[in-house]
Amino acid sequence: MTESVVTAAPERTVREIAELMRERNVGSVVLVDDAGPVGFVTDRDLALSVIADGRDFGDHVADHASSPVITSM
Repeated sequence: MTESVVTAAPERTVREIAELMRERNVGSVVLVDDAGPVGFVTDRDLALSVIADGRDFGDHVADHASSPVITSM
C-alpha cells in the first residue's frame, strides 16, 4: 500500500501517467498545477476513456481526468 499521494502535472501524457501508476503501485494520481489540485485520474479512467475508446496514449492526461477537485479548507 502506498502511504503518500502521487501527483503529476496535467500536461503529462496518458502513457507517462500509466507508467507512474505502475512504478508507484497506485491506482490514481492527483493532477496539480501552481494553484493546487486541478483533477485526478484513475486506472479505470485510463481503461475506459483511453484504451476502450482507442485514444492516443500521447494525449494530455488532463483530457481524461475527473475535475474540478473540490476540497474543504
